[in-house]
Amino acid sequence: MSATNKRALRILRMLMKAGLEPESHDLARQIEMRLKLPMTTVLDAVPGDSIAERSRQIGITRATYYSWHEGRSRPKLELAKRLEELTGISAEAIIAQPRSPQ
Repeated sequence: MSATNKRALRILRMLMKAGLEPESHDLARQIEMRLKLPMTTVLDAVPGDSIAERSRQIGITRATYYSWHEGRSRPKLELAKRLEELTGISAEAIIAQPRSPQ
């Protein structure tokens, strides 16, 4: 994890401890999860020797692959489940959505 990500995580944790509103706390948690598991880590775990091969296995275009890789977007649940099958990384972590309290 980069030094910038580590600083961002520290700031987020301080904000969360400061007593954010529930909606803000959820957003801070999503950001924390995205910093801890960048899509580059997920995509690098997909078997394949090329981006084209990895994209085919996931069932996406190379443009979508690059969008995820650059952090501009993240997969929806259906594709996150496919990634989970391919990589063993949980779909919840991939989409960076914290579990709602039950």
